[in-house]
Amino acid sequence: MSIAEDRTFSFSSPAAASVTVVGGQDLADELAGLERKLARGIIRDALKEGSGPMLAAIRSRINSRTGMLSSSVRVRAGKGDRPGRTSVIISAWATAGAFARHREMAGRSAVAAKVRESYKGRMRSRYDVYYGYFVEMGHRTPGGKDVPAHSFARAGFDATVDRAGERIEQTISDGIGAV
Repeated sequence: MSIAEDRTFSFSSPAAASVTVVGGQDLADELAGLERKLARGIIRDALKEGSGPMLAAIRSRINSRTGMLSSSVRVRAGKGDRPGRTSVIISAWATAGAFARHREMAGRSAVAAKVRESYKGRMRSRYDVYYGYFVEMGHRTPGGKDVPAHSFARAGFDATVDRAGERIEQTISDGIGAV
């Protein structure tokens, strides 16, 4: 049995997408036979490798004036929500310094000055680029104007989920074969 026969994919919420690999008992048995730390490393590497095309697809679908949102979308290792689970997260964040530079380039010097003052001495601190959610889901401006959704994350996920699953499977197989 191959993993591809039993693979399911779902978009779990507006803020997070998930790829769930179900089945593939042969690979699961082989991973169980490895040292736990080594098996988790193989799985995490496979998830990062599989998220590569997804990350590129998401970035390519972002319409941006300054490039801040596109440059802030990145992959990071996540904590599993229960024992035996491993995850990677595609999220939008930048350093406070990068955010301030992008605000200045966009002609928003006052915003940049406030960020620099707030993060004085900590410009390498993490700064969430929070507005990606509003771009993805749509929003209403303070003046009452509705801004339609521009679904870049969901569209990127949907376009590459099969390729991501295949890369995850292949990387796990290669990792087990290398041991």
